Amino acid sequence: MARYLDPKVDFIRKAAELCERAAYSPEELDAYDKYLDIIRTERTLREGTRRDALAEGEAIGMKKGEAIGLEKGEAIGLEKGEAKTLERVVVDGKKNGLSIEQIQLITKLTPQQITEILKQNGLL
Repeated sequence: MARYLDPKVDFIRKAAELCERAAYSPEELDAYDKYLDIIRTERTLREGTRRDALAEGEAIGMKKGEAIGLEKGEAIGLEKGEAKTLERVVVDGKKNGLSIEQIQLITKLTPQQITEILKQNGLL
């Protein structure tokens, strides 16, 4: 593959193609040109199909990625929402005179977690 990058080799290859074409009769040359047209058309179709498949694959990948991202985002949002709700229950419970044990029964949090939330909210 690297040999085609060398201008001298490319020049020789082109010269050989010209010599080959010069040896053809007009009918053979016409048939050869038609043959090359068929090959070029086939290559173009394949490249187009490859590009279409790549674009389709990228679109599918983007949809899957968005779905995964949305799912993870919703999970994080729910987790944060639940944490905020528990925090609100702990704070409101303490403000309304509930003991840590009573708050623990309601929230299923440990006494350490409840104490930490109360400290963060300036209630201890």
